[in-house]
Amino acid sequence: MASRTKGKTTMEVGGDGVAVITIINPPVNSLSFDVLDNLKSNYEEALGRNDVKAIVITGAKGKFSGGFDISGFGEVQKGARKEPKVGYLSIDILTDLFEAARKPSVAAIDGLALGGGLELAMACHARISAPGALLGLPELQLGVIPGFGGTQRLPRLVGLTKALEMILTSKPVKAEEGHSLGLVDAVVPPAELLNAARRWALDIAGRRKPWVCSVLKTDKLPPLGEAREILKFAREQTRKQAPNLKHPLMCLEAVEVGIVSGPRAGLEKNVEENQPNGAREMASRAKGKTTMEVGGDGVAVITIINPPVNSLSFDGTATPLLISSVFGLEWIYLFQILVLDNLKSNYEEALRRSGVKAIVITGAKGKFSGGFDISGFGEVQKGARKEPKVGYLSIDILTDLFEAARKPSVAAIDGLALGGGLELAMACHARISTPGAQLGLPELQLGVIPGFGGTQRLPRLVGLTKSLEMILTSKPVKAEEGHSLGLVDAVVPPAELLNAARRWALEIAERRKPWVCSVLKTDKLAPLGEAREILKFAREQTRKQAPNLKHPLMCLEAVEVGIVSGPRAGLEKVPGVTDRGLVPRKIKKVAIIGGGLMGSGIATALILSNYTVIIKEVNEKFLEAGIGRVKANLQSRVKKGRMSQEKFEKTMSLLKGSLDYESFRDVDMVIEAVIENISLKQQIFADLEKYCPQHCILASNTSTIDLNKIGERTKSKDRIVGAHFFSPAHVMPLLEIVRTNHTSPQVIVDLLDVGKKIKKTPLDEWSKTYGDFFKPCAFLAERGSKGAPLSAPLEQSRSRL
Repeated sequence: MASRTKGKTTMEVGGDGVAVITIINPPVNSLSFDVLDNLKSNYEEALGRNDVKAIVITGAKGKFSGGFDISGFGEVQKGARKEPKVGYLSIDILTDLFEAARKPSVAAIDGLALGGGLELAMACHARISAPGALLGLPELQLGVIPGFGGTQRLPRLVGLTKALEMILTSKPVKAEEGHSLGLVDAVVPPAELLNAARRWALDIAGRRKPWVCSVLKTDKLPPLGEAREILKFAREQTRKQAPNLKHPLMCLEAVEVGIVSGPRAGLEKNVEENQPNGAREMASRAKGKTTMEVGGDGVAVITIINPPVNSLSFDGTATPLLISSVFGLEWIYLFQILVLDNLKSNYEEALRRSGVKAIVITGAKGKFSGGFDISGFGEVQKGARKEPKVGYLSIDILTDLFEAARKPSVAAIDGLALGGGLELAMACHARISTPGAQLGLPELQLGVIPGFGGTQRLPRLVGLTKSLEMILTSKPVKAEEGHSLGLVDAVVPPAELLNAARRWALEIAERRKPWVCSVLKTDKLAPLGEAREILKFAREQTRKQAPNLKHPLMCLEAVEVGIVSGPRAGLEKVPGVTDRGLVPRKIKKVAIIGGGLMGSGIATALILSNYTVIIKEVNEKFLEAGIGRVKANLQSRVKKGRMSQEKFEKTMSLLKGSLDYESFRDVDMVIEAVIENISLKQQIFADLEKYCPQHCILASNTSTIDLNKIGERTKSKDRIVGAHFFSPAHVMPLLEIVRTNHTSPQVIVDLLDVGKKIKKTPLDEWSKTYGDFFKPCAFLAERGSKGAPLSAPLEQSRSRL
């Protein structure tokens, strides 16, 4: 990621006299300072060349532009780049250079035109689009307002009412609807897009099609009195639905100024709102931070302070899933903030302090958090800061530190919790909100996917169908709906928010309210088969509606991995495993140690999937009994008509018995399934190391003993792994794959493959000593305890089981 280029544009002039300028800045062709510099230079060159009659602007690889890339503002802050004057981008470039040019320009839109991308397209004299392309201004959902002139051009192209709907809801429209509204001039197949745009541009130059400056259009605007009534109603609804948010009202004011005093006044008002005290002042603001105060009740309140929307950053770096954010703004987040750094430090301090019983996380000045701030990525790209390891934020901080903490945390949400802000809230053990607060994951609309665990937690809190709707449409819900869905635990008045959150946190700590780790919830998830059908339908609809976009499909894949293989696998995509490009090795022969109920069940599952299997026992009597159990399992299938006699005999021929390890010299995997005795298991693994080949996987079916201890006496710790089946093993669908501190990624990949081939749902886990909570439960049960006292050790351990 650090070696990525900063983006560029290219220009080619054809024999027809059309200059085609292409934006190249993967993954979504965001408009960085370098891209805009190149674009301006190419445009000026095209205007100065006698052989150029018209201009077409397009984006590389099936995407027009996902918006303005603000990561370059770090350079402005450090003085590495000169600070542009107020209105330089929205007025000097898009209005006075592009729109007022003496040669026409046409935007050829494919994939998406969002934020600044759409504002650039609206500054062209026509827009030709491929089917299904998404066009919208998502800025308000992110706590800011459109800064490239969208508040002036959109109402003039689609009408005031529709423009306000699109801006206030941050909801994009597809190209087909855009065409009916007047936002798009024509919709053509992707293969014809560039040629159609060239012809249209030449037709404008030849006066065969209208030369339209959208900022000067008035035919779609209502009479002034009617416009004011529409805007008045919009303000009233905004105040009612989001009483603590100011930026939607600022946006409405910019729209009204443009209608009343002309578009240029509206553009200048827009700049003023986006730069309340001038760019220099914003650049010199103090870095964001968090503060912590511990009350007499033992609750530590951690407050996020990073105006305007309390965005989250981690020392200028972030998870790779969130690279290249595209907000379409001129001035916001000019500074790098150490919010996540501070938050982690405060959280760890709260966990250490004996006087702290519980934690509340909130945001300053009526906003929880508007999401992750990526403006520090410039430093990662330049090598000034080390890129964090995969999963550092989503797993190491939010999951393993926050969610798995021994003290409960509650999110006190006011105003908004969007993107990373909502993902942080979902990692807390409860969420209390004020009325009208907006909760959502807008990432897909911006060309990226939720990177802090939203793909895993949201389906478990609101159900798979609703979560996919929220994620794929980028549409937020209000706190009241969130409460009915299970995303929010309680809705309280703003004046009561903090106290209510404190009480709730203490009640969790005292076991008077449930201690819920959302990433471990399963009650809202549909059965596996149904879930796969839902996801299949979602993929089909996504491919149909946005055929050129890959990130929604990547997002759906992450959701499915979490449902099929467990939330940690979904969070990681198994970091260090599936992301290494490893290919499963071929497993042909498997040995099972122990022919009891579990061992015989495992053997049955394996031979049913055509694996050659050896069962080892300590004497002939036990061996005969073990093979007999496998035979009985298969005969049951024959009696039920699910297996022919011929198939039975062929399947049984795959099973052999053994009383020693000599036949283990060519096995690919061993699964130990003996009684839960650590000394016995340690001896078995020491023997296995002597007889099994170097590539052989050494697995244990243990459910109560730490695998790290089982492998203590071996030198092959990287081959040791847990393969925990559920009884009866040939019937139950789950296979828990448990990693030790040393298990190699290749072994995990191999076992995942075996699990799928024997028709199990593999769950990827880290090794835990289940005895830590089973023993206290047994202790209490022996003394007659029932109900809640028995569940307490289990809740404290946060185990999925």
